[in-house]
Amino acid sequence: MGTAWLHSGLGAGARLITVEHDEELARRTADAFADDDRVTVDDLRLFYLTHPALDATEVLTTPASSAVVAARRLQGPADH
Repeated sequence: MGTAWLHSGLGAGARLITVEHDEELARRTADAFADDDRVTVDDLRLFYLTHPALDATEVLTTPASSAVVAARRLQGPADH
């Protein structure tokens, strides 16, 4: 598990946010690290970044935070 490898090098003051596309893998990863509040399994962020109706990107807003910015994709002339 890649998250376990990343976790093994995590410093005391650090946070690890892992994004899992597969719902079952996200659940198992969350269960595996449930006792460590430094680890977050984020599936909502991935939902927006991979949504087929959106063009989305993640922007670093500070050294410790980011925001997902998205716009709805136009489907054809009727959407203009």
